Amino acid sequence: MLDFIRDGHTAQTGRVRHHLGNVVVTTTDAATAEVGAYLLQTRNTGESIQIVSTGVYTFGLRRSDGRWRIAELTLTLDNALQSEARQCARRTPDACRRGPGIDCRR
Repeated sequence: MLDFIRDGHTAQTGRVRHHLGNVVVTTTDAATAEVGAYLLQTRNTGESIQIVSTGVYTFGLRRSDGRWRIAELTLTLDNALQSEARQCARRTPDACRRGPGIDCRR
């Protein structure tokens, strides 16, 4: 996971931001919840601001020791990014599913 993040930061030009909107929190019980949010990813190069991608984040939350923690994070992109590594849409300790129709469980 760290290599994935480092590679992404190395390849970036300009300042990239993930803007989340229309956030909806649904509690499933006292210890779990699901959060959905729209993503608008932008890049500011200093000369222009570009839309990089759009999509939907889904966070599975779990309450432990009185604190909410992200147990699972799914990102479904509306468009494919340039490299296959950046298309990874789901990271859990057990599996990774890339974009629609691409399965990369490891």
